[in-house]
Amino acid sequence: MSKKYSLLPYDSMLVNGHTLYRIIALKRLNRHVNAGDVGGYVEEYHNLSQSGKCWVYNDAMVYDKARVSGNAQIQNLAQVYDKARVSGYARIENSAKVYGHARVRDYARVCNHARVYDKARISDNAQVWMTGSVFGKARVSDYSEIYGDAQVTGNVRVRWHTDVYGHAHLSGNLRIGKQARSMCITKSMSTVNKLGNFPRKSRFNIGELAAQTLRE
Repeated sequence: MSKKYSLLPYDSMLVNGHTLYRIIALKRLNRHVNAGDVGGYVEEYHNLSQSGKCWVYNDAMVYDKARVSGNAQIQNLAQVYDKARVSGYARIENSAKVYGHARVRDYARVCNHARVYDKARISDNAQVWMTGSVFGKARVSDYSEIYGDAQVTGNVRVRWHTDVYGHAHLSGNLRIGKQARSMCITKSMSTVNKLGNFPRKSRFNIGELAAQTLRE
């Protein structure tokens, strides 16, 4: 298999103790990347697969033991590091960060100032954006969206077109996307933190959390 990119030894930068090198395309990858085009930064060749059409754009960075593969795109000022994996057609954009042992795959998107870390998994067409964060062992899938200042953590599973936004904080062993059973809400109504199942296409937001969840 021929290489699709090379590292530029004269264009490097030091980030958190890691020396990163800008990449340059050796052949045409898509209508946006042609031979001779420069991309973002990686630490070593293992950070960006030589197969597929995956690419690191602009001044985005992939380093440490992180790996980008498939047709994934890392753009703008986004960072992927530690042992994180980004694959499929996933996109990490703007100033978003994916790190720890996190996995982002399929057509998932993480953008703006969002954070995905620890052992979190984002898949299918799910999105995490604005300043939303997903961490712990949480899973977000299907067409669900986490945004605003929302946090999803613990062993929470969010799926089936569910929106978690505002200052909502979901933790514990919640399963979002099935028929409602039980829940526990704090006085501020901003946190759901006990085992429960909730309807498909639920929307969670501080101040509206109880009403919208129990509507069905």
